[in-house]
Amino acid sequence: MTSKKGPNRDDLDSELVAELLARTANRSRVVIEHILEHGCISTGELKDTYGYDHPPRAARDVRERGIPLVTVRVREDDRQVRYYRLPDELVLDRDRHGRVAVPKAFRDEVLAEHDHRDAFTGEQFSARLLQVDHRVPFEVAGEPDELAADEFMPLTAEMNRAKSWECEHCPNFVDKQVEVCRSCYWAYPDGSYTHVATRNVRRADIIWAGEEVADHDDLRAWAESEGIGLPEAIKRRLSDRD
Repeated sequence: MTSKKGPNRDDLDSELVAELLARTANRSRVVIEHILEHGCISTGELKDTYGYDHPPRAARDVRERGIPLVTVRVREDDRQVRYYRLPDELVLDRDRHGRVAVPKAFRDEVLAEHDHRDAFTGEQFSARLLQVDHRVPFEVAGEPDELAADEFMPLTAEMNRAKSWECEHCPNFVDKQVEVCRSCYWAYPDGSYTHVATRNVRRADIIWAGEEVADHDDLRAWAESEGIGLPEAIKRRLSDRD
């Protein structure tokens, strides 16, 4: 069984430690400094000590900078806890230096092309509430040779977290087949997809806004009266129209 603790600062060459720190910044620096001090860092520490609501994203920041991390799952207090540590034989990927920051002009281009609408819900938001994300995860395809608006999509922070979680738990996150990602809902939710994270299912993320809220509340009340959840209520209502 792999130990949850890996090499720390005392186990590594000083030049390698210096390179680790030079490669990291902000969130990834926090992760590496903690690992160098303690040999590992848990998802609980990332969330409770450092305030990161999505701990796997912090670990991903490190990996994107060419620093491999080992994920160790440990059973503690009747629950499974994930720890991140450096591998025993640490080899840096010196061809990777992290994501390229999206230029503001390009970001504005992507938002304008989508009319400032979240790619999944179709709802319109102000620019400050939208993030620009790769359609195919950076971890699978890396950065494109040239920035192209159709390779990116605008997302709210909530939908970006949902997409990140699904992609990180998808079998293709290991296999890294770009074409598999291109046929996925999380890359092209407009109906051209054939699977959702390799599962043969279909998905819709819906928001009711403004005057539509009343329709949502009526539907929810009917669902409660029928003793069913809202997704099942939507399916039944659509089925009744056939």
